[in-house]
Amino acid sequence: MFSYTHIILLTSCFANLVLAKSHSPNCTLPPDNSNYVAGVNVRSTLDIFWSAIYTVFVCTWAVQHLNVPPPKASTPDFHWWQFWKIKIPAFFWTRLKWMLLTIIMPEYLLGAALSGYVAARKFKKYTKEPGSKGERWTTTHGYYADMGGLVYTLPETPGNFEPRLVAINSKQLRYLLDKGFLDQEPPMSEDEILDKSKGDAFATISAVVQLLWLVTQLITRKVLKLPSSQLEILALAFAVCTSFTYILNYPKPQNIQVPSHVSNLQRNQRASQSYFKNALWPWEDKKELEAIIRNDKLNPSSQLKILNEGKSYEWIVDADSIGFITGAVILGLCHCIAWNFQFPTPIERLLWRIASVGITGILPLFYFLWFMLTYGSDHLGKLYDYLQLPLSYISFSVYVVARLYLLVAPFRELFYLPPEAFIATWSVSLPYFG
Repeated sequence: MFSYTHIILLTSCFANLVLAKSHSPNCTLPPDNSNYVAGVNVRSTLDIFWSAIYTVFVCTWAVQHLNVPPPKASTPDFHWWQFWKIKIPAFFWTRLKWMLLTIIMPEYLLGAALSGYVAARKFKKYTKEPGSKGERWTTTHGYYADMGGLVYTLPETPGNFEPRLVAINSKQLRYLLDKGFLDQEPPMSEDEILDKSKGDAFATISAVVQLLWLVTQLITRKVLKLPSSQLEILALAFAVCTSFTYILNYPKPQNIQVPSHVSNLQRNQRASQSYFKNALWPWEDKKELEAIIRNDKLNPSSQLKILNEGKSYEWIVDADSIGFITGAVILGLCHCIAWNFQFPTPIERLLWRIASVGITGILPLFYFLWFMLTYGSDHLGKLYDYLQLPLSYISFSVYVVARLYLLVAPFRELFYLPPEAFIATWSVSLPYFG
């Protein structure tokens, strides 16, 4: 049974739909002797919508530099695929999943990219050291190892355990080279790795063209004192954040689906292999790796599997955090561009400003307080024990709420733009998608 409240709400929604206004420009056809016809001097709501959405999608798709997938990664078994006989590669769904994650949280991918970049730089520094046993290895090998490209097949396993693949990251690679467990000659050259790399040139070029067009569009409208939409600012924030991510990931090989097997790893063959029931990747400590190489009996308590997180397995918390905070600040500053834009209500303008400032400053403030309380005096250390959880919950709750608001609000505000926002500029004559 519908109550009076439900009837009133439905009536109100219907009334808003009836009162909603739309405008369809009606241009006359050109004369028969016209050789060139210019575009109209207005842009539609869908023009703004699709150009912004395409910018977000193409930037978050092109930026993906994922790890090598685990063996036997299969396509999910959906019945309609079998009916239409369509076979979609598993890596497509993995990339689609990470594209959606990037749309929700692009700053996470920036943190992962910075972590991988720092790990690769450490490996490069190691290869350049005088007397280093890794002098024949390159930065590309470091990236390749961190993305799961170097795997070792464990020898015959007793009982019912099948042979397992163990991925070797750059940190473990340095250890194996130093201890003499691995030959100084890489299993494959840098050119061979780059030959396996398959960058998506079309997506990258599309992202660059779309970003340049969007920046040109916003600058032109600012110079001509024409308002832009909040959705375009949202697209700009994503484009700038993913641009930094792409720059950090640029040296990293892309779209490699099959790893390279390391066959020259020296180890004692006499040991029992029962402790290889679980995949030990990434190893948490080099002593665990040494135990595996030297065949000490090891009881694996973890059940770590080969993951594909699009990030390095050189666990550098500082780099992850710095990258995440940098991404948050970039997003916040970009959203501050719409500080004086027209909003449907003053409350929504205030919420936009609070959310923009919030995601810009809440995480730097949190880590500053964490640093002061952690490395301060003993009294501050005791205070930190009481404030750690409340500060964490409050900071990240505020951040998540602010991010969600800035992700959703531009779509509502698209329908309340001033008339001047629909005036087209010369930039619509430039090539772009949308």
